[in-house]
Amino acid sequence: MRLFQKLAVLGAGTLALMNVSAVMPAAYSVSAVADAEAGTWEFDETTGTLTISGEWRNFNIGTQSAPWGRLANNTKTPVLSVVFGENTKSIPVHALCEFKSLKSVTIPEGTEIIGNSAFMNCPALEQITLPDSLTEIGNGAFFECTALKSLAVPENVTSIGNEAFCGCTALKEITLPEKLTEIGSYVFQDTLWLADRRAEDPLVIVNGIVIDGCTCKGAVQIPDGVTEIVDSAFMNCPALEQITLPDSLTEIRYGAFFGCTALKSVAVPENVTSIGDEAFCGCTALKEITLPEKLTEIGSYVFHDTLWLADQRAEDPLVIVNGIVIDGFACKGVVQIPDGVTEIACSAFANNQEMTEVIFADSVKKLGNSAFVGCEALKKVVIPKQITSVAEHAFCLCFRLERVVMEEGVTEICAGAFANCERLADIVIPETVDRIELFALRSTAWLEKQQKENPLVIINHILVDGVCCKGDVVIPEDVVRLSPYAFNSFDDECHIRSVVIPEGITEIPYCAFIHCKELTSVTIPDTVERIGHSAFADCTQLREISIPSSVRELGSSVFDGSHIQSVVIPEGVTEIPLEAFIQCTELTSVTIPDTVERIGDEAFSECKQLREITIPASVREFGFSVFSGTNLTIRGYTGSAAAAYAEEYGIPFVAIGSAVPGQTEPRCGDANTDGCFDIADAVLASRYIVADADAVLTDTGRLNSDVTGDGAIQPDDVAAMLQRIAKKILVFPAEEKNSAE
Repeated sequence: MRLFQKLAVLGAGTLALMNVSAVMPAAYSVSAVADAEAGTWEFDETTGTLTISGEWRNFNIGTQSAPWGRLANNTKTPVLSVVFGENTKSIPVHALCEFKSLKSVTIPEGTEIIGNSAFMNCPALEQITLPDSLTEIGNGAFFECTALKSLAVPENVTSIGNEAFCGCTALKEITLPEKLTEIGSYVFQDTLWLADRRAEDPLVIVNGIVIDGCTCKGAVQIPDGVTEIVDSAFMNCPALEQITLPDSLTEIRYGAFFGCTALKSVAVPENVTSIGDEAFCGCTALKEITLPEKLTEIGSYVFHDTLWLADQRAEDPLVIVNGIVIDGFACKGVVQIPDGVTEIACSAFANNQEMTEVIFADSVKKLGNSAFVGCEALKKVVIPKQITSVAEHAFCLCFRLERVVMEEGVTEICAGAFANCERLADIVIPETVDRIELFALRSTAWLEKQQKENPLVIINHILVDGVCCKGDVVIPEDVVRLSPYAFNSFDDECHIRSVVIPEGITEIPYCAFIHCKELTSVTIPDTVERIGHSAFADCTQLREISIPSSVRELGSSVFDGSHIQSVVIPEGVTEIPLEAFIQCTELTSVTIPDTVERIGDEAFSECKQLREITIPASVREFGFSVFSGTNLTIRGYTGSAAAAYAEEYGIPFVAIGSAVPGQTEPRCGDANTDGCFDIADAVLASRYIVADADAVLTDTGRLNSDVTGDGAIQPDDVAAMLQRIAKKILVFPAEEKNSAE
């Protein structure tokens, strides 16, 4: 007798129960996470409905990192609709991107944010109703949802991110609220709605914001009331010859008029305070520009490749606007920055080949990132005390730079500030400097000299570099900070075997010991509170590590590829992050405290020697492929997220107790090991019997499913489960046998 025939003889009451609960094997629901605070999800194959409840983190590796991600490629029983539960506050980043069959989405009242790329590339999505509570739609949220035809953006939405509806080629009807004040670039690119707006008027304005002008021609006047021009609004508009900007305008954003090759003149109104990077870059015919006195923020390459800039350089190679040096590419010899200048803009002197020295006036207080990058003839720099921070890559690749003097008052040397200045042998660093970032002085003659004198290069109690160290290293007690990448060597040059970090250090920064392939021992003091991302990644000889109880945070990929054999996560750590122990191929023992609430994507992926892991009931959320490439058994608590995760991904599970109050042992009939017996257990057992590939029973689940006590899972077991649910019997046969024994 077939299973379904046998179930049919149990009586009308049982069949009615089956129908009401939708428990036919073709229809099932799976709960991936038991704790409602972490979120739950269920999929019903009969209706193609995915229900997602609670709060979820953002999925930054795409939908595949979501626990329901595998359903995206399920062509046999595709996801047709998604319903978010009433307690939803935000739709996570990448929540449902590339769900190709998704047709409708229900988002409840109370939801405030739709994350970046949440529904990206859902080509079958035809309709969506957004709740009145919504305030923000993220970048690319509905990118290339090509079937979406209409949309009403609720009245409380104030922000729509870049490319949110870009590529929605069928989107023709859009209602936008008056409160919308932030609109990104290319939000409605390639939509029918934008095509219709351009046909009415090539200058497309929403709530006083110019969002598109790429089809404008000739002379264009932007009306009064417009306050902003979004990123790339007129980008590569070859027919735009003249633009009149209104007095109401306050900001011109990144690339707004980039590549408008016919534009000849522009008068920037007096209320504009900010012009973004490359705003007029590539406007090769632009000769006349009027700039207001209130302009205080000027990005990099704003007027690059314009006739106006060529004329300014001809008059004075040092081009200054409102106290900001915006260009010095044509300067030669010794360059004196005059009094009154307060700032050197980003990339202002980039790739200048003829400047040999720069002298700053006392009024200069700020250097922009990459301000002097690639100035190959520059030989000498004095950085005055009022410039407190040497910006990122400020003098990077200045190959002939020989001497740098930083006066007392400079406090920070940012990442790559003098990197690859090969001839830089003379550097004066004042005691006021208390932060030196990664590669700030890497590949300089000065650093090479310091390394020869002492392979531990320490400046103002900051360990800047230890790449040339060998053997056993004891970092001096007066060191208070380590720089990122301090012992990093991409060329396998760092030959340290052991390192002792002194008391007082509070953080091991990101990539501090990455690629130290000979490192076997690390002593970490109990003052350390944080170990940064990839701090010990690819330390292939590191087999032992003792993380002190003071540590509260571990960075992503912190031990990626190391060969540690055991690890005890200290109390107080709340998350085991993304790829924390990925490819730790010799790891055999992990102790997780009950303060941990989340285990991130691929945290233990490819830990091939890890046979067993005990997960406390405190863990409420699991990322994508946490244990992929392993052959382990999870020990945990029935009714916990770990039990549900093990069931969902077919990982053997051994119950050591229950996360359900009042229950201490697994229950007879509890096939899905969620801590209780109900109709879902009968469904799972029936699907398991008919060899449904998606019906996975853990070891405990198989034991619990044998309710007849005959040592096998058969239709009689499912029949007994249904009889128990229908109250035809009060005790399972297996329970009677155990009681008798």
